[in-house]
Amino acid sequence: MAKATTIKVKLVSSADTGFYYVTRKNSRTMTDKLVKKKYDPVAKKHVEFRESNKQRDRRLPEGGRPGTAS
Repeated sequence: MAKATTIKVKLVSSADTGFYYVTRKNSRTMTDKLVKKKYDPVAKKHVEFRESNKQRDRRLPEGGRPGTAS
């Protein structure tokens, strides 16, 4: 199976409110850290959101429900 080109990243607010967005990026074409200016509802203004770390992809097991053994 081929390796996925897109990864999930967490964008954390630079206003230190604890608010974050989760988005995807193409890891082959965008090798540097992602920075976007988005709305922070806690700070009630637009601030920079910076990529903090990769999110784990939570896929369901073959059975279809989490916690069930196949």
